[in-house]
Parts: sequence; C-alpha cells; structure tokens
Amino acid sequence: MLTKPSLVALLIALAACGGALAQDEPRVDNSGKGAVLCLQQVLLSAKAVVEACGWERTSTDDAIDNALTDIDAFVIANSSQPVTQEQINQFKSEQLDDARAHISAEPGVYSRDPKASDDGLFWAIHTMDVTEFVALTADALSIPREPVLNPCF
Repeated sequence: MLTKPSLVALLIALAACGGALAQDEPRVDNSGKGAVLCLQQVLLSAKAVVEACGWERTSTDDAIDNALTDIDAFVIANSSQPVTQEQINQFKSEQLDDARAHISAEPGVYSRDPKASDDGLFWAIHTMDVTEFVALTADALSIPREPVLNPCF
C-alpha cells in the first residue's frame, strides 16, 4: 500500500511523464518536473473535495493555497503568451466551479469518510506532511518553462 507521501510523489511523477491557460494545441512538458497546469488542476480539485466533504482544514490545505499562488506567479512569468492575474483568477474560478459540479453530480462518491469513497488521493494530499508537500511543489516549480497541461494522467 502506498503511503500518503508516496501517493503525492506518484501524482507529481505522473504529471512529469509526459502554455498558456487555454492551449490551442497540446504541448508537453519534458522538464521532468511535471506539467504545471496539471498540478494546478489537481490542487484545485483537492481544494474542492476538501470543501465538499467538509474535512477540517489542515496546514497542508494552507500550503495548497500558497502553492496555487506560486503557480499563478510561475504562469505569469513563464507563459509565452501574456497572461494577467485576472485571467488566471477567472480560469481558477471556472476550474473550481467545474470540480464542484462534478462532485455534486456524483453523490456518494465523495464523503466525510475518505475510506468510504473514491477520494483517497485527495485525502492523501489533504493529510500529507506540510513540509514534504511544500518541498515537492517547490521542486515542481524549480525550472522556468512554458506552463502546460500535458501530460496529465
């Protein structure tokens, strides 16, 4: 069985196997650090699941908020097409709305008890050691490159 840190490391590795916010053609991250927009989507989904399930916030949830802010700065600094904070905020708002709609469309899939649902990955992120989470996300953003979505699982 994978430990929580192993699950998150696997998540980041999956993103690494494989822009602007809206990409006309799929571009692939080859940095070995992972597709930044994939990481953004996963963290936004985790945020929506924590909210929907009513899980008590952890210090890792605060680190997720900080990581999303760091991703914003990364996107602004590294996009080949100019992107504003306002555009990023709108994009993230839409992504959170989509995640919330997905969660509410599947009643019973996500619950207050992560052992009773399919949200084990999000629980692993939510309860991960904050120091390890911060180190993993800092590493994912350590190489300036075009922010892309692919590969993402």
